[in-house]
Amino acid sequence: MLFMVIWSLVSAVFLGLGVGCFFAKRQMGFWANAKAPEVTDIRRYNRSVGIIWILFSVLLFVLGLFSRGGQNSPGAIVTILGTMLLCIVMMIAYSVVLDKYRRKNDE
Repeated sequence: MLFMVIWSLVSAVFLGLGVGCFFAKRQMGFWANAKAPEVTDIRRYNRSVGIIWILFSVLLFVLGLFSRGGQNSPGAIVTILGTMLLCIVMMIAYSVVLDKYRRKNDE
């Protein structure tokens, strides 16, 4: 029970981050303690990053549902491996978004 409460709160924080990015007027960074890259279209870039965070939070919550049986349940393996895979897919998705909107040096 406590696991699902904490897991849901963490998912809600990521959801809030995604909604904040989606509606942000200034350029939002993706990585912690890193300067946001120069992009060609701030609005579309922020929306794309916001969608990534929103999808991440929803899928993270769904992955947590597999562990409702406790840490020794077979579903816990799905949660652990799924979360690792989700993080990798999220980084790949951000790389695609960054390549699409990054300002080229020759512009």
